[in-house]
Amino acid sequence: MSASQLIQLLQGSVSESTLKKRVPMLLSVGKALESNDLSWITDTVAIKKLLMQKPVGTRCNYIRTILGLANALKINKSVIDTYERWATEWDTERISARMNNESTPRHDSYLSIGLNGLRERLAEYKPDTLADLQQATIIACYLLMPALRNDFGQLIIANKLSGLSNDLNYIYIRGNQMRIILNKYKTAPQYGKQDIKITDKDLIARLKDWIKQSREFAISKGQANPEYLFYYRFNKQTGLAHLSPISLQTAIPDMAEKIIGVRMSINGFRTLWETTFQLDPTYQRMTNAEQQAIHKSMLHSANAARLDYKKV
Repeated sequence: MSASQLIQLLQGSVSESTLKKRVPMLLSVGKALESNDLSWITDTVAIKKLLMQKPVGTRCNYIRTILGLANALKINKSVIDTYERWATEWDTERISARMNNESTPRHDSYLSIGLNGLRERLAEYKPDTLADLQQATIIACYLLMPALRNDFGQLIIANKLSGLSNDLNYIYIRGNQMRIILNKYKTAPQYGKQDIKITDKDLIARLKDWIKQSREFAISKGQANPEYLFYYRFNKQTGLAHLSPISLQTAIPDMAEKIIGVRMSINGFRTLWETTFQLDPTYQRMTNAEQQAIHKSMLHSANAARLDYKKV
């Protein structure tokens, strides 16, 4: 089966970004099993033999992808049950392996993994539902740009800069340009209004995909375009329900454990970024002004960064 045929078969079951990642995986399985069609989907013996040769993290991604195809094809329920059992077992194995490999206490384990290691885990995660996509996008906001505080739950989506209130916070989107406009935040009395340009291409793509998918879902339920960027509860009958920023803040540790395999609060993400900044050899060679500029990207002072966030 060709890539275009697979895309047509799976269209609508997952987000577009997930679909682009899953189709090559499915084609690689067919090639490895020397099959030109999808008859291999029910050959559990051959599939398990193939997947057991892969690291547990990769194995989890593949079985979730195969399970999605099996559900789309509506194959025998016993085969689907087998895949679901494997997915659960391997997810447990993956989490256990990560925990056993940590050399530091669990609350600091994210520091031993490091920013790049956690970004790799984020890249490995494949969302199955719109709720999963929202959670992965939220975690991406804390890993792919210097971590803000609990500001993402109150960002209003704006497509023009004129007429914005000085009492509200926004995410401005125009083509591939994205900017966060902060008027109200913890250190606003010290630093004033902030206009933060999002430069990471992966984060921009993730945010655009999430906004597109959430809008399509809302419209399908008879709702208007979502006003806020995050944080929503999904209802199959009534659509999206916006939750408070406090709800987002309390949910983030569970999201992080699900997406990247380690519990992290917002302060945990901020500590990760500051530790990464300050342990970089180039940091020690910077001028005081250059160091201040780095810490200001986190909307706090160098003194606060060194006293409150850095951990070694």
